[in-house]
Amino acid sequence: MSGKCMCEPSEILIFPCSGASNCGQVTNEVGLKLRENGKGTMYCTAGIGGHVKALVEGTKQAKILVAIDGCPMGCAKKCLEAEGFSATVHFIVSQEVTMTKGYTRPGKEDVSKAYTLVEKKLELARAER
Repeated sequence: MSGKCMCEPSEILIFPCSGASNCGQVTNEVGLKLRENGKGTMYCTAGIGGHVKALVEGTKQAKILVAIDGCPMGCAKKCLEAEGFSATVHFIVSQEVTMTKGYTRPGKEDVSKAYTLVEKKLELARAER
């Protein structure tokens, strides 16, 4: 690695909150899985929240923005909104997977359940475009 940012813009950008709790870590795992399965590009939520110009400009090129939040605080969604973006797909793990927020590692079943639900929402959004 040469220190080059791996965040390349694409048609579908995925913004996990990647929070400290198990719910937040599920968002990261789901984002990675979506990327690995060719469903979009995982993008840097912290870069958007940090107002990094290159990442904000890259986000403007996307057609679908997927915000995956661990809890109702909605940090990923709020990072996008602070830069004037609106999430096409918004998913809250703790509500839609019915997880109790805690500070343990996420279970594989929770990640799998969340992935399936986010993937369905993404496919619906793609069909509407």
